[in-house]
Amino acid sequence: MITADGPISSTTFGNSVGGRMNTEQASDVLSPFVKEYTYTQEMFMRKSHSFSVSAQAGEGATTISCQIKIDDNAGPVNTSTGPYAVVMCTN
Repeated sequence: MITADGPISSTTFGNSVGGRMNTEQASDVLSPFVKEYTYTQEMFMRKSHSFSVSAQAGEGATTISCQIKIDDNAGPVNTSTGPYAVVMCTN
């Protein structure tokens, strides 16, 4: 999930699960912005997995945060501040 105190100018979501890599981008989205992926238990348990998200605050936003949640396990919230701040979360 990505949250900001204004618009979010760009986002990049990346993941690798069960040997499959996927990257998606979105521009000019509103906060909060959530991207969900669904995987079978077999794919998730068979091989290593990784997830990442990066985002940049849009014009007028001064704080942007991200967090990766897998099932009910939420990772840390990372926050960046300042004009056009950039934030990144990985798991």
